[in-house]
Amino acid sequence: MTFEVDHPGSMLDYNRAHMSVPVVSRRAAVVLESTCGDQVQLIEVAIAGQREPFFIANSLRIAECVDERLRWASGSSPKRTASPTRSANTVHRPPPDRSGARARLDFFRVARFPVSLIVSERLKRAMEDAKLIGPKFVPV
Repeated sequence: MTFEVDHPGSMLDYNRAHMSVPVVSRRAAVVLESTCGDQVQLIEVAIAGQREPFFIANSLRIAECVDERLRWASGSSPKRTASPTRSANTVHRPPPDRSGARARLDFFRVARFPVSLIVSERLKRAMEDAKLIGPKFVPV
């Protein structure tokens, strides 16, 4: 499978292809695999004009962690709305399962927000420690 990446110039360790698909270098793949384990699927792909392999980083976890009954208006008070939220400024920790355990989530997507990828502080530190080039972290 051959992919093209949406940005000009040299490939980074973390890139986005069409539709915001994360495409990562072998270095980034090693960090993802060692930190996230079975939370990530790495699919090897060829990138046009590149000799070394890259990988699609597919998140295998989806978390219900946005209260869509609330939409933030100006100020700090939430307003109730019948329409679905189109952006999420606050991601809440998913509730525990029936046994009281919380799932370990290091690399996941938010339910009903399929483009957003959320990473744990643990994965963020691992990526920074590896000095990966390309990932951008926005606090949520």
